[in-house]
Amino acid sequence: MKIKPGFYLSLPGKWPEVLPAHTRHFLLNSMLMCVLGLGFLLVSPHLNAQEIPPEELEQYKAECEDLVSFLQFTLNTIGDPATSVRDKDVIINESYLKMFRDPEVQIEDDLEESRRVVTNKDVQAYLKDVDFFFQQVRFEFTIEDITHHLNEDGQIYFVISLNRNLQGITVKGDTINLTQPRFIEVNLDQEQKDLKIVSIYTTKLSEKEELSNWWESLPYEWKWFFGKDISINDSLNMRHLLAVNDSLKIGDTIVFNETEMLVLTDSTTTLDMLTADNLKIGDTVYFRQQDTIYTGSPLVIAHLKNLLASTSLDISSHPELRELQPLAKFTQLRELNISNTEVSSLVDLRNLTRLEVLRCNNTQVEDLSPLKYAFDLKELYCHHTPLSSLYPVSNFRKLEKLHIYETNIDELSELRGLRKLKELLCDRTLVSNLAPLSGLEALSLLKCGHTQIQSLEPLAGLSGLEVLDIEGNLVTDLTPLRGLPRLRILFCDSTLIESLEPLGSMPALTKVYCDNTPITRQQANAFMKAHPGILVVYGSAQLSEWWSEMPTEWQTVFRQYVRISPQATREELHELANLEQVDVAGNTGINTLAPLSMLINLQTLNCSNTRVSDLQPLADLVNLHYLNCSQTLVSSLEPLKNLVALRILLASQTQVSDLRPLVGLRSLELLNLDQCPLRELAPLQHLPVLKTAYCDQTLVTREQVMRLSELKPDLLVVYQTQALQQWWQGLSPLWQQIFRTHVKTSETPTREELHRMMLISSLEIPPGSAIGDLSPIKDLFRLKKIVLANTRTSSLAPLAGIKSLEEIDCSNNPLPDLSPLAGLPKLTKLNCENTPVEDLSPLSGLQKLEYLQCGGTQIKDLKALETLSTLKYLNCSNTDIKSLKPLRELPNLLQLVCFNTRLKQKKVDKFKKEHPNTEITFYGSR
Repeated sequence: MKIKPGFYLSLPGKWPEVLPAHTRHFLLNSMLMCVLGLGFLLVSPHLNAQEIPPEELEQYKAECEDLVSFLQFTLNTIGDPATSVRDKDVIINESYLKMFRDPEVQIEDDLEESRRVVTNKDVQAYLKDVDFFFQQVRFEFTIEDITHHLNEDGQIYFVISLNRNLQGITVKGDTINLTQPRFIEVNLDQEQKDLKIVSIYTTKLSEKEELSNWWESLPYEWKWFFGKDISINDSLNMRHLLAVNDSLKIGDTIVFNETEMLVLTDSTTTLDMLTADNLKIGDTVYFRQQDTIYTGSPLVIAHLKNLLASTSLDISSHPELRELQPLAKFTQLRELNISNTEVSSLVDLRNLTRLEVLRCNNTQVEDLSPLKYAFDLKELYCHHTPLSSLYPVSNFRKLEKLHIYETNIDELSELRGLRKLKELLCDRTLVSNLAPLSGLEALSLLKCGHTQIQSLEPLAGLSGLEVLDIEGNLVTDLTPLRGLPRLRILFCDSTLIESLEPLGSMPALTKVYCDNTPITRQQANAFMKAHPGILVVYGSAQLSEWWSEMPTEWQTVFRQYVRISPQATREELHELANLEQVDVAGNTGINTLAPLSMLINLQTLNCSNTRVSDLQPLADLVNLHYLNCSQTLVSSLEPLKNLVALRILLASQTQVSDLRPLVGLRSLELLNLDQCPLRELAPLQHLPVLKTAYCDQTLVTREQVMRLSELKPDLLVVYQTQALQQWWQGLSPLWQQIFRTHVKTSETPTREELHRMMLISSLEIPPGSAIGDLSPIKDLFRLKKIVLANTRTSSLAPLAGIKSLEEIDCSNNPLPDLSPLAGLPKLTKLNCENTPVEDLSPLSGLQKLEYLQCGGTQIKDLKALETLSTLKYLNCSNTDIKSLKPLRELPNLLQLVCFNTRLKQKKVDKFKKEHPNTEITFYGSR
């Protein structure tokens, strides 16, 4: 019974207890959407197969006829050149399951007229071959008989006997017209009410026969390859096995085909067929004698089954394996390596649809089209081949890695939309446009160097890109790379780029290779200085020459800083060239700094106690900020004149005598020239941030230091350490304590602390301190103010040489004489009250004196003050002065204290009238 599509038939009543009948509904899906309707029969699940009524069996057989019609229609649709590739793909990968039980259904190959060995294929492989082997083909099935049978489990199945006629044109242009008998086995699934094809064949073979025939058909070189590691017994392995035959008996004669005898000659390195091509006069020929062994065939069959179940196979570097036909049965392969062989065609791989990794590099493969159904491919390596087209790579939606470098590929359109592609190597090809890569955000590695690419614009959105190689191209602009957040390494050697500026904002970038580009050394170093986390590799040829000519002693030194191979790589040399610190102190084998000239980023150098005599190699190291060349033979600092970043220069115990080259080093903070023949410090006045200069045991004088100190009051010049140490040791504990209150010192003052004591500008001696003598301060040339009231000081003589003094308080001391103050031109304030001073004449030349307190002294007149025009305050109370006449011409006098003197009220009033701006304190005379 046939029911139209979409209708269902329900039969009332109760059926006998037999197995369920099969219901089969075929939908013939073609370009015309033609549909066949089949009937659905509802039967009791308890019906036994043997008890199916004859009319029902006839119904199943009718459905089998429809199944054959559907198969014929399907094959003809695939064989029709008018059918689109997409429709064929749908049939081969999806629709076929409407007819076949599963993808493992075996079909005996009947597509090759000359095939002698029975070969079975998975159903999909067979369907693909229909498409592959023919330009066009048409099948016609004529059913001869349909029989039903029971299998070992008591389940019913059908065998359809038919004649198959095949007419078509092969891919080679040959016209064929073949007719042969075929058998189709169909299983009945009564529970699912389904009929499915489980086998199609011409010759019914057992698995053992099929495996045996396959092995026997293999060329010897393939038997040798497959069998070399599979043991049959203790002395033989599968490579010796020519055939498997269970029907042989003792006494049978075996005739071998002599053309398959293999030889090893003096001129060949492998077993090969005996031909005139591999023999030379004088060769010794070793024949392998064939023999018969007896072993259990189940063991051999098991080995063959295991072999064909392999998921990985590597035949690389076996030039004797030229044809891949033996691999057609390896349908479980996931990974295949045929690299470095003489293989030229992949046609025998057309049915290996489970392949995930294929390596066919370094072969003669020109065409990938046999792989068009390898939808699971994740990695494809076909570099170093004559390949010129990427078809059908667009089918490989799971592809992650593709290597096509050094091929004839000229465009990448097949890669458009491969969203999982992570790695593409297409360098040294004819590719000129990267547009198909736009949007491939999973792409992390792209090598497209030495191609015809000029624009990187298509790469602008590749957010996953980590490594990019564009070397050898005509690229001029790196701007499209600006927004690539994950780019770590960029190779742009031998390009036309002129600027690295677009790379400055890339957070992950660590290395840029730009050898042989317009990028200059100055540009590269400026970029690295601005972006210290990025190494710019440039000038590699120059670096290589530099390394090869370098003294062994320096190579040894550098290997302590950078791991350098016996054949130094450019990355290693650039890492070396970017060293920031070098220390060769004490290495007497070092007599030149020439190798350092390439270390443009060098910041710290210690070459002290070496045999170096010339600093010229450092002349261009503009990043150098620390240099120690002490205890060397250096005599000139001229090479350092442009090192404006230099902050610390240690050159003690050298022959340096001239500091003029340092005038422009405006960053110099510390200078050590101890034990040098140095005579002049004047150039140091031009160094704005210099804090400390060491000149111990030089020819520098105190006067030079004093002049420099006036110009640079914040500069500490350490130049008389030995003398100051003796001075300190000669101080009384009281004086030491006084100095410690003014300068923080260690238990034993350092030379810096001692020199800071000499720079004290204000000294206050606690009242009551019985210092007696001021000689400990005579060298305080920066002293401006001293307070020594009530300290039992009897002489101011030590102050005579301290020309910087501006304020002195020596009151309440037994001081009879002010003459040591006569030569202090900067003195503005003096308090000498309550001292036995009698004469103010030493003060007559102090033209800057503004404040004078001399009350309670023994003076009798003020005549010495009559020329002190700057005087603003005068206290002469409690003295014997009688006249204010010397003060009449002092225009700036603002305050006068003169009580308890010999002045008369009348004279005071007169002076007050004449000097109304002067405040006078007078309330009685003696």
